[in-house]
Amino acid sequence: MKEYKDALEMMTQWRYCIALDELGRLVVQRLLEMMKLGANGVAAGKDWEGPPYPRPCYLTCFIGVTWAEVANLASVAEFDLLKDTRTDIRTLPWAEPVRREAMLLYFGIKRAEEEIQCLNVEITRLLTFMIDDHVNYFKAITACISAPTNSLGLAHELSTQWRYRANINAGVVERLVKVSKVVGFTGSLFPGKREGREPGYNDNVPFPPWAATTLGLTQVVIEHEEGNDAEDTKQELHDVNSDLLEEVMSSLQLS
Repeated sequence: MKEYKDALEMMTQWRYCIALDELGRLVVQRLLEMMKLGANGVAAGKDWEGPPYPRPCYLTCFIGVTWAEVANLASVAEFDLLKDTRTDIRTLPWAEPVRREAMLLYFGIKRAEEEIQCLNVEITRLLTFMIDDHVNYFKAITACISAPTNSLGLAHELSTQWRYRANINAGVVERLVKVSKVVGFTGSLFPGKREGREPGYNDNVPFPPWAATTLGLTQVVIEHEEGNDAEDTKQELHDVNSDLLEEVMSSLQLS
C-alpha cells in the first residue's frame, strides 16, 4: 500500500510539472503573438478573453487557477516555481502565494521609488530643454530679420515651427502641472540650466506664454555692463530698419 501511495504521489507531481510547463508555454506563446501584432500591453485583458485555441484544462484540473487570473498576471515570472525532483518546493515558505505576492509588491515598490527619482530629474531636464529651444528659435528669427538681406522667408518658416513646438510644449506642461497636483509628488516644475550653455544666453529673451500662464514663472531682466558684446550688437544692428524689425517680431509673437 505504501508503494502505491508513493507511486501515486510521484505521478501527481509529474503531471503537475507537465501542467506548469504547458501553462508557461501558452503564456509565452500568447505574449509573442501580441508582440508580433504590435499590441503588447494594449487592451490585453480583452485580448485574453477569447484565445484562438481551446482553453487549457490544466488551469482548473491541476493547479487550481482560472483563465482570468492568468490574464491579470504581469509577467511569466509569476509561474516561475522552480521544480525540484528531490524536494517538493510547494511546501517551502517562499512558495506560498501570499508570501510571493508580498515579495512582488515589495520589489515593485522599490522599483517605483527608483523610477520616481529618475522622473524628477527628467522633468527638470524637459523644462530646461523647452526653455532653451524657445530661446534658440527667438534668436534665430531675430538674426534672420536683422540680417542685411532681410531673410523674411526663413524667418516666417522658423516662426511657423516655433508656434508648432510652442503648442506641443504647452500641452506637455499642462500634463506636468496635473501630475504635480497628485498627492506625494516630489518633483519640481522649475527649469534648470544646461551644462555647457553660455551664461546669460537666455537673458532678455521673453518667456514662452505657457511658462507664465501655466507654470507661473516670472522673468527678471538682468542688465549687463556695456562692453565688447554691446558694441558687437550695435554693429550687427547698424543700418537695420528698426521699425520693420519691431513690426515683424510683433507679428511672430505666440498667442
